[in-house]
Amino acid sequence: MLSAYQFVITRCASAVVVIALVLAAVAFSQLEKVRLDASSDSLLLQGDPDLAFFEEATERYESYEFLILTWEPDSPLLSESSLSGLALMVADLEKVSGVRSVTSALDVPLLESPPISLTDLSDLDSIPSLRDPSVDRALALREFTSSQLYKNLVVSEAGDLTAVQVTIEPNKEIDRLGDLRKSLRQAVAEGAADDGVERELAEIEAAYDQATRTVNADRAALVAEVRAVAQKYRDQSRIFVGGVPMIAADMLDFVQDDLVTFGTSIILVMVAMLALIFRDYRWVLIPISVCTLSALLMLGILGYTDWRMTIISSNFVAVLLVVALALAIHLVVRYRELESKEPDMPKAERAVMAAQLMFVPCFYTAVTTMVAFTSLVVAGIKPVIDFGWMMTAGIVVAFVVSFSLVPALIAILPDSGAEGASDTLSMTRRFAAIVERFGGVVLSVTALLVVLVLLGLSRLQVENRFIDYFKDTTEIYQGMELLDSRLGGTIPLDIILYPPVESSLEADEAAVMGVITLDESLAGEEEVFGDDFSDNFGDDGDDLWDDDPFGEEVSFADENSAEIGYWFTLEGRDLVDQIHNIVDARPESGKVLSLSTGFSVMDRLYDDKLGGVELAL
Repeated sequence: MLSAYQFVITRCASAVVVIALVLAAVAFSQLEKVRLDASSDSLLLQGDPDLAFFEEATERYESYEFLILTWEPDSPLLSESSLSGLALMVADLEKVSGVRSVTSALDVPLLESPPISLTDLSDLDSIPSLRDPSVDRALALREFTSSQLYKNLVVSEAGDLTAVQVTIEPNKEIDRLGDLRKSLRQAVAEGAADDGVERELAEIEAAYDQATRTVNADRAALVAEVRAVAQKYRDQSRIFVGGVPMIAADMLDFVQDDLVTFGTSIILVMVAMLALIFRDYRWVLIPISVCTLSALLMLGILGYTDWRMTIISSNFVAVLLVVALALAIHLVVRYRELESKEPDMPKAERAVMAAQLMFVPCFYTAVTTMVAFTSLVVAGIKPVIDFGWMMTAGIVVAFVVSFSLVPALIAILPDSGAEGASDTLSMTRRFAAIVERFGGVVLSVTALLVVLVLLGLSRLQVENRFIDYFKDTTEIYQGMELLDSRLGGTIPLDIILYPPVESSLEADEAAVMGVITLDESLAGEEEVFGDDFSDNFGDDGDDLWDDDPFGEEVSFADENSAEIGYWFTLEGRDLVDQIHNIVDARPESGKVLSLSTGFSVMDRLYDDKLGGVELAL
């Protein structure tokens, strides 16, 4: 084995370099296939019960993706100039391809400007809106800023900012393929599938993947068009674009830019440090070649196998560059030592000897590092698992590249006339002299650093504030900050309630959903349901629900089931009101919407709290 390796390096070093260049060219051709993915498929494992519950809930409670635009004019919000500009922007947004509908303060029904009777609700077309010139705008502004339904949702509490919701038309083809894929996956998982079903599943997977690409491209184009519309009216109002589709599109762009920026920055820093330490073009060129080729080959593998990166796993490029550099440096330093000790030995043989001496240490270093990253596969979080496997594969690639390319390049590159390891040894001798002369100072500084580290560890906190992932100059940050602070939040959270056990109704057949919009400037600091929830409804929820609503056994009944009427009784309303108030009291919650919101609006129209008859009606 060693003689074959020695023969390749000493006699065929140029061929090794040529092969490396060919592999680099092939990998480069696959870069356009490298994909970043932020879909649920890339974030959650197949069969995840939470994902299954989410899909089932989404299927029952129909919802659409949407963008949010803020409108904050210099003039009063409901002035003629403000409303005319808003109307023009809404009209332009409705013309954007892929937009299902646009909802703004111009279109929502005004229930209290002046107050309407309960019987008037039967004729929705007769309910006035701001588009009606006879509407009293002062009353409308009062309703917008005081109604539990509209306050901090349509208009800010101060009455100077409004939101426009742009609902996106769903892609029916991807929904159809997703349902078919789900049923086929279930058949395969249950062992009821034959070869024909498995082939069909593979075809559906490919079709779903292609549909996903189309949807992502369409969403990015739609977001760009919406931004173009917003840009037209920024001379009339302060406008920000927000919403999950915009965040997803921008995050993918940011990650792609970061891959290029961080990769380039790391390589430049490596070049500077290697040049400063070694002062020889060979010891700069060789390690950088190893790092670049290792990262390029891994990206080519990802592109060829359609192994998609996520926001988390995309970090493997930066880590892999560092690991590959360490392996290359070990070989270079050992070669330089041999160059100093064995000046008469041929370069190729010296390179082989350096590789032979460093193989075992580097092998164990690589293996232990691979074990560390492989341990991530038990995390249960798909992006983390992918990151672990990508780094494991990347270390294998870096190890092979290092022990083939480094000796080959050393064998063919001409000497620069440097003095071998003398400059590096001189540097280490200086450090040794400092330690011998100022040992007490070194120990004192080390002790101080230990104290500072322990102090820092005691103040370490886990942070998941999504808004802080971005600079405060980006539209994502500014838009989310504005929506969070003045319009009640950006990211929706759905809470599905089931009747108590003592109810005569079946819990699984009487689900009702509430929607919370989380304030991302606070989200994640505490649980939404804290001690108040336990105090009122029991420590573990056993007094509320006979089944875990997030368990795999939960299923939904026909959404037209008459048993949903439990929530339109006095007992059901009291329960919804209590839970609504608990959630609304949490500082992380932005705007909270539920049946309780609708009940409170009806109370105001009814001039009293609705009774059992009115709730049933």
